[in-house]
Amino acid sequence: MKVLVLGGTGSIGCAVVRVLQERNHEVLALCRSAEACELLRKTGATPIEGDLRDPVQWIDIVKDVDGIVHAAAAWGEDMEAIDRRATEALLETLQHGPSSKAFIYTGGCWLYGETGDVVATEQSPLNPIASFTWSIPIMQMVLSASYIRGMVIHPAMVYERNGGVFEHIFEDAKRLGITADPVVCDVASAVTEIGAWAEGYALDQQMSGQKAIEQLGWRPKHVDVIADIA
Repeated sequence: MKVLVLGGTGSIGCAVVRVLQERNHEVLALCRSAEACELLRKTGATPIEGDLRDPVQWIDIVKDVDGIVHAAAAWGEDMEAIDRRATEALLETLQHGPSSKAFIYTGGCWLYGETGDVVATEQSPLNPIASFTWSIPIMQMVLSASYIRGMVIHPAMVYERNGGVFEHIFEDAKRLGITADPVVCDVASAVTEIGAWAEGYALDQQMSGQKAIEQLGWRPKHVDVIADIA
């Protein structure tokens, strides 16, 4: 398959690019900077220069691929508008092309809110933090489009060698003046200083990966976050 990956240099996207190539798929990946394009080129992927914020730059490439993985996120106040514009452009283009192309949209664990002692599954009700409520109707657009094979993946808190989400948490803690010993910081203060998504840092969640294990043959290899990032 020829697959277009949006967010191919991110924590999730870089792993997707790597695994697709390991399975002999042809990978094209959107990149905004020369540095990102070079990084993708070194992995063997074909860089597509363009900005998620301006789908007109790159949307025509969708006509030539068999599937799309949307793992990109433009963190900021205009995150909703950017994601909606990109997703709508993708769906509009796919509607006028060959049917049944695969389109994987990335949601996230924060859409389930606080789970406490309950392990959330795909059947659990969504209860997103306020700053991510907007992603639910976009996700539903993908799932309801009859002319594609639409799927949604909800990653949990992603970590990788460069830190991933956890590195962002450490960086944000420094912005709050936390540099050494653990300090209890109320959510309202964190949101004021960091941004609305900081509410997600405080969620008590448990997520089930059983469906991925049963249907996709996924076998978790990294089960000790502390050992992996040490």
